[in-house]
Formats: sequence, structure tokens, C-alpha cells
Amino acid sequence: MVILMRQFLFLALAVFLLNVDVTAQSKLSSSNKKALKSYEEARAHSKRFRFEEAIESLKLAIRRDPGFIEAYMFSASMYKRLGNNTQAIILIEQGLVTNPGYPGLKKYYQLIGSTYFEVQDYKKAEGYLKAYLDSGLPLKDADKKQIELMIRKAQFAKEAIKKPVEFDPQPLNPAVNSFPIQYFPVLTIDENQIIFTARRGVMPGMDEDIYVSRKDSIGEWGSPKLISPDISRPGINEGACSISADGKVLVFTICKDRRGLGSCDLYISKKTGKHWSYPVNMKAPVNSSAWESQPALSADGRTIYFVSDRKGGIGKLDIWVSRQNENDEWSIPENLGPTINTQFDDITPSIHPNNLTLYFSSEGHPGFGGYDLFMSEKNDRTWESPRNMGYPLNDEDDQVSLFVTADGERGFFSKETEKNQEYESKLYTFEIPVEDRVKTSSIYLTGQVTDDKTNKPLGAKIKIYNLENSEQSYNVSSDSITGEYFVVLNEGGNYGLYATKIGYIYKEFNFDLKDPKHVLSRDTINIELSKINVGQIGTLKNVFFDFDKSDIKDESKPELDVFVNFLSDNDGVKVEIQGHTDNQGSDSYNNKLSTARAKSVYQYLVDKGIDESRLLYKGFGAKKPIADNNSEFGRSKNRRIEFIIR
Repeated sequence: MVILMRQFLFLALAVFLLNVDVTAQSKLSSSNKKALKSYEEARAHSKRFRFEEAIESLKLAIRRDPGFIEAYMFSASMYKRLGNNTQAIILIEQGLVTNPGYPGLKKYYQLIGSTYFEVQDYKKAEGYLKAYLDSGLPLKDADKKQIELMIRKAQFAKEAIKKPVEFDPQPLNPAVNSFPIQYFPVLTIDENQIIFTARRGVMPGMDEDIYVSRKDSIGEWGSPKLISPDISRPGINEGACSISADGKVLVFTICKDRRGLGSCDLYISKKTGKHWSYPVNMKAPVNSSAWESQPALSADGRTIYFVSDRKGGIGKLDIWVSRQNENDEWSIPENLGPTINTQFDDITPSIHPNNLTLYFSSEGHPGFGGYDLFMSEKNDRTWESPRNMGYPLNDEDDQVSLFVTADGERGFFSKETEKNQEYESKLYTFEIPVEDRVKTSSIYLTGQVTDDKTNKPLGAKIKIYNLENSEQSYNVSSDSITGEYFVVLNEGGNYGLYATKIGYIYKEFNFDLKDPKHVLSRDTINIELSKINVGQIGTLKNVFFDFDKSDIKDESKPELDVFVNFLSDNDGVKVEIQGHTDNQGSDSYNNKLSTARAKSVYQYLVDKGIDESRLLYKGFGAKKPIADNNSEFGRSKNRRIEFIIR
């Protein structure tokens, strides 16, 4: 289910062997019978995957005929199969020097070019790969595209390696890195929990489980624990996972499960208090008969990005997105399109808490190796062209899976190393280079929702709207047992936050993060909700009017729609809409303006389906100030729309 992250570029040798049989004996450069016999022995060894024995036979062939160009190239390909590109280059260069004019050399240019690429000699790689395309040799269209991509990568890498980015990865402490293999780290918004997949053994197929590590009182990561016995179960491989910002929604991968629709499916579990629910298959349309894996949840857990090889994609593995509606139904997944997805594999998406920055790994965009890490910013619902995150964060090896904190300053990833011919993987963190930081950083608000009289924790709905475009940007619920909530706000926006629960007066807050005086920082806001009682007064804080006008401004609509939902959910409630002004102007003017504004709100509610018999409206002008009219701040408080329960 989960790949080891180290691969050779495009499996270049495998592609090469599909195009050119380096072991074929037709038109060989040697006529030495003993050399040809050794060459034939090497062919037999290679077919049985005995590459070291093949190399020994080829050494003998070269001793018997030092000009035997095919023996050099065949030996280089065997060293590549063993992962020894350095020795492969030595054999290639020996062959080139020994028989530089041999006309059959051009059929080896792909092997030569891909090997130079892997040792980061991009200039030579580009030259040989271009020469291979120009050689006139028959070439399948798919292989031609792959070579063209490798040329673009060589051109990119040749320049990018001259401008390295700052990159100093540090391993997380040994308490976390306690397994031979651990990968795909994700964090909660407060950075106090890290969740990842781990294997107790290095061999593929061994049981994969999801673990969580928590920070202690001094900020050190503690020993990882199974996230839940209902999630990490014996005999079942739980793979790549993602968690919502508040740590309450977990989506992860299970393969070859009898409940699945395809070879690998996505499963979801939700946390209430300290208990995770039994995971359920997300079913269609998110899952299909194809392969679905590597989920990435938005901060509120209501948008999911994932990888699939389903029909309708651009490459074999593409990144798709599905969104959850108000009825908790997931939409038909949409392909992210050709800006993100390529004809090659695009994998391991990670969406930043700002919901505007996507990190992913691709072998189809220009880079340094097989898979490189890229980032793309969303601009007016359109993804910008992905940007390679630079060298040496990306290098000739594969880089997959990156998680970036809300402030955009730190990244977490897994790094694979080879030890005693076995791979192991550890978790690392690093400071994101300034040029690769998100355009829009985020903060989070947290706190507890309670009953204002009993202090009992409440499970309330919490929604955030961008008041500039009236779009809902966040939709979560506080924990019904603890009352705890987390929400995310992006810098540079003006937001209305609304906490609602049936039977209670809703609470609203305004956060203007466009204000240059505002300090972008985490905050704790406890929300107390009052049960509905006759005579209670509420203020529509996010209802706005232009100066001297009663027309409702567009940015007022989120608040008014919340008010509509409040009245719809509590259908026995009757309210009086009350308009108020400051003391500027005559009494008659203020009475007229306040009445007109109250009527505008009344009419909005009626137009949205609220029965007129439940509504009254009245203007009070400047008669009921709640602040001092001698200051602009006080006057701004007095200009308001209120409602009173009747």
C-alpha cells in the first residue's frame, strides 16, 4: 500500500531495456569468440537477476576484447540495477573512450543520459538524451514523452542547483523515531499532536499502523501510541492518513479490505471526547473500483484531496478533490486538472490550513529526480503553476509527502536512508525557506462552548464566513463532551464567526485581519450561549449599511442568513427587529433612518421564508445608546441592529 520513497529516475533502466536490448548479439562490436561467450554467460545471469555474476562475466569479456562496447554498456546497466551509479558511470566513460567512433553507440544514449542525470551531471545528461531523440532510432510515443520530460528536468536542474535554498532538516527525537519505518506525518493545528504511519519491520507487507505522539509540558515529543484500537487493528494495514485541524476527523487508507470497493479505499473516523468512532468506508463517490489513497483533509475536515488511478484522469495517478455539503454528503470527485496533474504520477497531496496552498509530489513536473516536492497557490479558484521547492530540499532521490504548519514556517516529512542494504525511514522537521513560504498564513482560535448558566459543555455548530464575498470558509462543531473547538482564520480577511445551537441564542464575532493594527496571533475565546427566553436581546454585529442609507450591504448577508437559520431551527420564536443610531442629526432623521434599516432586515427575513407573523420591526433613533456618543468609538457602538425575543 505504501511505497518506499527511494526510486531511480523513472525507472530509467527499465525504460531503456524496453527500447534497446543491451544484451542482444546482433551487430555486436566484438568478433572475439571467447569475449562473446562471456557476454552470453552474462545474459543468462541477468535473466535470472544474478547481476553480480553477470558483472564478473562482463569483466572477463572486456579483458578478452577491450573494444567490446556492448560489454561496457551492459556492465553499466548491471551496476545501475544494483544501485551503483558511480561505477556505472566509470564503465560508460571507459566504453566511450575505448571505442568513441562506434556507430552503434547512439542506441545507448538513453542509458548514458539517464545515468548522468542520476549522478547530477545535468549538462551531459541533456546532451545525450537530446542526441538519442535525434538519432532516428524507432521510439514509442510514451517513451519519447518520458525522455522529453527528463530533458526538461535536466535543463531545470542544471540551473536550479546553482541557486540552493536553505535546508537544514533535523530528526524528531528518538522517542518518536522509534520504528524502523515511519512516514506520512501530519499535525493538528496547535502542533501538539503528530500522527503518522509506522511499520515495526522493514519488509514490505508487514503490518502498518497509525500512531500519535503528543508534546509534553516542555514541548518534547513523547513516545508514540496507537491512535485507537478501533483504527489500528491487528492484521490490517492502515496507511497514509490525514487529520482535521482540530484533531477530530481522521481519514486514512486501508487496502484489500472486504468492505472496500477497490484495491485501496479511504476510511473515516470521528473523535468525540477521547473516543474515536469505528472507521467506516467513505464509499462512492469518493471511493471507486479503482485505487484511492493518500488523503489530505482541509482544516475543517470538509474538503478532501486524494490520489486515485480512476478513469478520467490525466496520468496514471492523479490528485482529485471532493467536498462535503451541509447534509454531510461528499461530492463527485473532481480532477485538479492539467495545471497540477501530469501524464506521469502526481501523488501525496497536502493542503495547508489556509486552504489556498497545495503541496504535492510529482514525477511529471521539471525537477531533480523521480519525485520532487512542489507547491501551488490557489488564486480565484484556479491553481497557479506549481513551483519546485528547490535544491537540496529536492535532489536526485525521491521526495514525497510534506506537511507545513499554519504559520508556514516549518515543514515535517519522512526521509529514507539505506543501512546494510535495507531501507529505514525517520521523521524530520525543517524551517521552510522564505521564498517557499505560503502567501497567506493562518492562525487558529480555540476555546470552549458552554451554557452561560450551567457551564455545561455544548456541541454547537461553528461557521466562519468571509464577509467580503459572503462565502463560508469554515464549518465545524465543538466537541459535544468537552465543548472544545478549533477554527482557522487566514490573514488579510474580514470574517464573521457564528456559534449556533438549537434552543440557544447564537453568538457572533467579527475578526478583521485586514486591519494593519491587528497582530496575527493565536487566541482563546470561550463562547457562552444563552437559552432562548422572552425578553432576551441579541445584536446583529455583522449587519452593515452605507452612510445615510438603509440598503443592506452584501457583507451583511452571512449574518442575516445565520439569523434566518436561527429562526428556522427555533420555529416557535418571535422577534422584534430594532434599529438604533448615534446622536448625530435630528431626532426625526434618526428615527426615520433607524426604522428604515430595521424594515430592511425584516424584509430580508420575509423574503427568505420567515413568516411575517413571527416578526416585528421598529426604529428607536438615538433613544437607547449603549455607549458614550461623545467619541467615534462610542457612536459606532450605538449604530446597530438588535433583536428582542417576544
